[in-house]
Amino acid sequence: MPRSRKTGGPFPMPDGTQDRESVANTGAVRPGSEDDVPAMAHIHAQAFAASAAWSAPSILHLLKTPGVFALVAEHEGKPAGFALMRAAGNEAEVLTIAVDPPHRRQGMA
Repeated sequence: MPRSRKTGGPFPMPDGTQDRESVANTGAVRPGSEDDVPAMAHIHAQAFAASAAWSAPSILHLLKTPGVFALVAEHEGKPAGFALMRAAGNEAEVLTIAVDPPHRRQGMA
């Protein structure tokens, strides 16, 4: 299992398994869903200039694309950051990653 450089513990994995100690200070990381799209668009708008921010319809369109998935970092039960990724074959790419400014530099991304 991959190890976190910061804590030496396992990273939270896309299948939902995680080590509580490795995320105790940063909250939980879980798979994102269509229900998270408004929060993801809000976070993206806070993290990027208005001309570069992705809209909720754009994020939703991507999430419905085969191979695209999101991971959402939570703080006190609310989305505080996310990564949108695409997997194809043996490769994957990060499409975007954003953390709400008040939650930056706390190990979420």
